[in-house]
Amino acid sequence: MGAEDESIEQAVASRRERLLALRAAQQLSNSSEPEQPPPTSSEDDDEQQEEKEYVFKFISSEFE
Repeated sequence: MGAEDESIEQAVASRRERLLALRAAQQLSNSSEPEQPPPTSSEDDDEQQEEKEYVFKFISSEFE
Protein backbone atom coordinates (compact mmCIF):
# COMPACT_ATOMS: atom_id res chain seq x y z
CA MET A 1 0.00 0.00 0.00
CA GLY A 2 2.95 2.34 0.50
CA ALA A 3 3.59 2.67 -3.23
CA GLU A 4 -0.10 3.20 -3.91
CA ASP A 5 -0.27 5.96 -1.26
CA GLU A 6 2.73 7.70 -2.80
CA SER A 7 1.13 7.50 -6.25
CA ILE A 8 -2.07 9.07 -4.94
CA GLU A 9 -0.12 11.79 -3.15
CA GLN A 10 1.84 12.52 -6.33
CA ALA A 11 -1.40 12.74 -8.32
CA VAL A 12 -2.92 15.11 -5.75
CA ALA A 13 0.19 17.29 -5.72
CA SER A 14 0.29 17.36 -9.51
CA ARG A 15 -3.39 18.30 -9.71
CA ARG A 16 -2.91 21.04 -7.11
CA GLU A 17 -0.03 22.51 -9.12
CA ARG A 18 -2.09 22.48 -12.31
CA LEU A 19 -5.00 24.20 -10.56
CA LEU A 20 -2.70 26.88 -9.16
CA ALA A 21 -1.20 27.43 -12.60
CA LEU A 22 -4.67 27.65 -14.13
CA ARG A 23 -5.80 30.20 -11.54
CA ALA A 24 -2.69 32.28 -12.11
CA ALA A 25 -3.25 32.20 -15.87
CA GLN A 26 -6.88 33.25 -15.43
CA GLN A 27 -5.87 36.16 -13.22
CA LEU A 28 -3.32 37.29 -15.77
CA SER A 29 -5.79 37.08 -18.63
CA ASN A 30 -8.43 39.00 -16.66
CA SER A 31 -6.08 41.73 -15.52
CA SER A 32 -5.74 44.92 -17.50
CA GLU A 33 -2.73 45.73 -19.57
CA PRO A 34 0.37 46.36 -17.51
CA GLU A 35 0.98 50.00 -16.79
CA GLN A 36 3.47 51.59 -19.09
CA PRO A 37 5.83 54.25 -17.86
CA PRO A 38 4.74 57.80 -18.62
CA PRO A 39 6.07 59.10 -21.91
CA THR A 40 9.28 61.02 -21.82
CA SER A 41 9.22 64.68 -22.66
CA SER A 42 10.51 64.07 -26.18
CA GLU A 43 7.92 61.34 -26.83
CA ASP A 44 5.15 63.61 -25.62
CA ASP A 45 6.43 66.46 -27.78
CA ASP A 46 6.59 64.15 -30.80
CA GLU A 47 3.00 63.04 -30.27
CA GLN A 48 1.81 66.63 -29.96
CA GLN A 49 3.68 67.62 -33.10
CA GLU A 50 2.19 64.70 -35.05
CA GLU A 51 -1.28 65.64 -33.86
CA LYS A 52 -0.77 69.27 -34.93
CA GLU A 53 0.46 68.16 -38.36
CA TYR A 54 -2.55 65.87 -38.77
CA VAL A 55 -4.98 68.67 -37.84
CA PHE A 56 -3.20 71.08 -40.17
CA LYS A 57 -3.40 68.60 -43.06
CA PHE A 58 -7.07 67.95 -42.33
CA ILE A 59 -7.93 71.65 -42.26
CA SER A 60 -5.84 72.31 -45.37
CA SER A 61 -7.65 69.57 -47.26
CA GLU A 62 -11.02 71.18 -46.40
CA PHE A 63 -10.04 74.32 -48.33
CA GLU A 64 -8.83 72.58 -51.47
